[in-house]
Amino acid sequence: MSGFSKEQRAELKELFTQQQTWVEAQFVQERTWVKEQFSDQQKWLKAQFTDERAYYRQLIRDELADIRDKLERLDVRADEDIKAALRDIVLLKKRLTQAEVQLAKLQAQH
Repeated sequence: MSGFSKEQRAELKELFTQQQTWVEAQFVQERTWVKEQFSDQQKWLKAQFTDERAYYRQLIRDELADIRDKLERLDVRADEDIKAALRDIVLLKKRLTQAEVQLAKLQAQH
């Protein structure tokens, strides 16, 4: 037989139930807060990634535009510049290929 009376046991049981209810409510509240924080952080990271991807995509587009412009200018060079133009064309084609590969990688991530 325990050292508590029936009334004391009932009171302890009630206190335990109240405490359990409070703890469960706190847990739900904390879990909700953590989910909100995680969701906010995930949204922020996604926005950062999207902004960064757009920035690099624009850099690559600028590089492609620059390369195309230079290739067009090379097409109109005088005959005496043909050897230099061919070297430049080879280098620009390499740059173009690299830029297109980088753009393809970014698009594949999307």
